[in-house]
Amino acid sequence: MGFRTYKGNFVSENGWRICDNDEIVRDLVPGTDNVRPELRRGVASTILVAWAAVWHQRVWRIDTYRPRDYWGFSWTNPVPDSNHLSGTAVDLNATRLPWTIDASVNMPAAKIKAVREMLADFEGTVFWGQDWDRKDPMHSQINLPEGDARLTEFADKLLAGHLGVYAPADPDTFPLPSGYYFGPLEGPAESISGRFATDRQSWKDGLARWQAACVLPQTSVWDKKTAAAAAALQKDNNWPITGYVSEQEWDAVIRDGQRPIHVDVAPPLPPSALPGLRWADVSQYQPVPVDDSYPYEIFAFRSNSGNKRDAKFTANYDWATRACDDGRLKFFIVYWYFWPGRANIDLLMDMVKERGGPHDRMVIMVDVEDGNGSITGDQSAEVADEVRRAREWLGHSRVIGYWNPVSNADLWRTRPPGLHLVTPSYGREPGFPKVKPEGFFAHQYTDNGPCPPFGRCDINYAHLTAEEIQDGLGLPRL
Repeated sequence: MGFRTYKGNFVSENGWRICDNDEIVRDLVPGTDNVRPELRRGVASTILVAWAAVWHQRVWRIDTYRPRDYWGFSWTNPVPDSNHLSGTAVDLNATRLPWTIDASVNMPAAKIKAVREMLADFEGTVFWGQDWDRKDPMHSQINLPEGDARLTEFADKLLAGHLGVYAPADPDTFPLPSGYYFGPLEGPAESISGRFATDRQSWKDGLARWQAACVLPQTSVWDKKTAAAAAALQKDNNWPITGYVSEQEWDAVIRDGQRPIHVDVAPPLPPSALPGLRWADVSQYQPVPVDDSYPYEIFAFRSNSGNKRDAKFTANYDWATRACDDGRLKFFIVYWYFWPGRANIDLLMDMVKERGGPHDRMVIMVDVEDGNGSITGDQSAEVADEVRRAREWLGHSRVIGYWNPVSNADLWRTRPPGLHLVTPSYGREPGFPKVKPEGFFAHQYTDNGPCPPFGRCDINYAHLTAEEIQDGLGLPRL
């Protein structure tokens, strides 16, 4: 066959003949393991596969969701002249970028800017659905009609190495996608440790190469010596000290030949070395749920991130309630990671009720962060409404917040009155964050502290006794 008519249309909106499966190919998107969108053979596939590859590098990865959230050719479509019917359109990151929702709602300004730069780099051959009156930011399509000589010229240019998509890879290029870095196992989604089964071998090989250049053991996984070398390199260059290896640290060592001044890694202080109170803060990113080896009197764990349930919530919650009932814990904290416009506190309440809660020694916490740049602007009004509903459910004092007044100052400008806060500030003495906002009572001083049974995790500290904290949160003393 080859070509067909669909609902009276022989060509799609962009001037390409509507086709059948005989005209469709599934070429691999360079830089991904197995992303193969169904696209029209020839120049359309060459250009849109390259578009997907550059999007994967500059905007967001397109191979992380299961089931997949990218689409190409469609046999049927509610839009009778859709360009998907001709195989000349591709949808990317559909979960993040739903149809009819303006990109500015779910897409940081820097990501939108990156797509705008891509449109310029593709020299008018691609159109972005964000520019329709009815927004469709997941959608990109061929922007010129079938047979236009400019498409052939640009496809040949891509195949000759333009934009580096189809050319041999530069061996010194940072091996991770844009926005990702080598970092700890318990880091956010952008942290590549080499310890996950889904971490690609090329990423592990890249980490081993950086380690070798720094005269470190080539373990291919994120370890203490690698973190210390990264921090030393950052200190040498007066860069922010994260202890992670991003493209900046990669280029300094691999391209520029710089070597960090090695430093010995001091062993962590034992829990009894400083006065005050500590507790762990964990989520599904820890390799195991909590068990009876947990050493502290307070325990904090995540219930959900927006609409997504934390996979280890049930095990952590059930253990925490038992530990409170038998006296091992004074109380526990359940937190939701706030995402604008999502289930958030409502999902937390549902999850707790499903476990027979709320427990009378449970405190809940709203975690307000920027999602690594995905959440921008002042979220005070929506967070205040969630805190109000949480307080109506659990009581005024048993609702607290988590907020960084340095890096996320503009994200939560106005906090509800009387809200107690946990403040993250790493690399500083426990109890002394860089800024103590109004309501401060606890300091998350590390995201890499030792704590059984998790290995490494976030650790919080307060210059208070458990009884003093209980008083402040309106919990009766045991």
